[in-house]
Amino acid sequence: MLNGIGGRTIAEAKERMSHVEFLDWIAYRNKHGSLNLAKHVEWGNGLIAMKLHNAHYKEHKEQFHFMPHYIEPEAKIEDAMSILMGARK
Repeated sequence: MLNGIGGRTIAEAKERMSHVEFLDWIAYRNKHGSLNLAKHVEWGNGLIAMKLHNAHYKEHKEQFHFMPHYIEPEAKIEDAMSILMGARK
């Protein structure tokens, strides 16, 4: 659940996590982005690579060109929240 926070399955998290705590995690993720440390490292490395490339070459590229594991998210956190909220009813 939430990238393995607490080592819980989704079922266990639904059972043990309060609604307020869930909303706190949503707010944290919306403010800080993914909880996956590897994505943050790749993001930083992509930014550095983009700056170096664009400083030395005429063809400018975007940061995601230097992030081999970057995938545009298909769903938003609000979609996940609505799914989880619907399951609580």
